[in-house]
Amino acid sequence: MSQLSTYRTILSEELGTSETVYLTQTKRDRAVNQACRWIGNNYQVPELLLQQNVTFTTGLASIPSRYHKKGHIKAYDSSDTIFEFLTPNNFDTAGRGITIDYNITAAARRIHVVPTTTTTLTFRYYQKP
Repeated sequence: MSQLSTYRTILSEELGTSETVYLTQTKRDRAVNQACRWIGNNYQVPELLLQQNVTFTTGLASIPSRYHKKGHIKAYDSSDTIFEFLTPNNFDTAGRGITIDYNITAAARRIHVVPTTTTTLTFRYYQKP
């Protein structure tokens, strides 16, 4: 059982069962989900860490769907060279790195990489709780 599943079980038990009439099942589920989101937002829970290869085309890639924007993202290539996460303001002057922005036209966030000849990076990031 994962740590997050354990948190959910403990929280659900602490909030009572339908026989104790503390909360309805819907309210209890909502409270458990809010608590798990709070944990995910405030702590880096190892069970939420994911690793995924991301493919770039001319320096752009879609952001992984499970990426949690409040977590840290690490990227490295096949020779374990680290691509530092940079703010969009510092990205243009970098020799190597990644940044994330919002594409208004596509209504989606996307990842930029320099050098733009990079085709694949392995990302480690925290998923949404």
